[in-house]
Amino acid sequence: MEVAPIAPTKKLPKVTESILTLGLVGYILRIIPLLEIIGFILTGILWLYIYRAWRKTYFLIVSILMFVTVASIIVSNIYSLTTFNIETVAPETTAEAIEYVNKTYEQMMSQITVISMVNNGVQVITIFLEAIGFLILYRSFPSVFRPYTFILLIMLGITIIGGVIAMYVSLANLKTLLNEMIESFRKGEAIESPAIELRMFNALTPMVIAGIVLLIIKVVGYVMCALTVNRYKKKLLEQEVMLKEVPPPPPPI
Repeated sequence: MEVAPIAPTKKLPKVTESILTLGLVGYILRIIPLLEIIGFILTGILWLYIYRAWRKTYFLIVSILMFVTVASIIVSNIYSLTTFNIETVAPETTAEAIEYVNKTYEQMMSQITVISMVNNGVQVITIFLEAIGFLILYRSFPSVFRPYTFILLIMLGITIIGGVIAMYVSLANLKTLLNEMIESFRKGEAIESPAIELRMFNALTPMVIAGIVLLIIKVVGYVMCALTVNRYKKKLLEQEVMLKEVPPPPPPI
């Protein structure tokens, strides 16, 4: 008579604790401008090790795109820092106001380049594929991963696209404001400084709102990703403890 061996449970692929900690920190750093570069590097390393543990080529693609995103962010930030410089001194005369609005418009237009479009495009694609990566993990181990990481990252990518659209809307508003101010100047009408600032704010409202929404979704999304990575780390530790505690099957009789 033989005793049937205990049926093995599905084993969660192991990623080292240190790599998971780096990935967790990486998702938090991706919330912070400039430091997001380090964040993408760390999360790129995380997805590389997930690929090694899970042996799914898709995860390798996500990892490679993370590093492509790092390069695009660096190039885009360098260009932005060298070209964007709007004066914040409030204008006192109508002529100064026109010059101020025109300079703001030109500076914003200078940011819409092939570099910035490529950067936004690469980030959106990376985030979308990353979202699908979390969905694949969820389908394999729903007790560890959650579908809301997929949903939040998809929302983040869509919001980035919305931010680009909002910038174009704000530019159109600025151009309309500029034309109205030039017409007022030709008619000899004076424009008060508070009115200029209010109209500027109204013109830029779509971009401001999009920026606020993007920040909120980015914070929530990346915090949830970090918590998911932390849960992965905890489940691996629990798995190791359980494997140590499971007694070996009894010898056949």
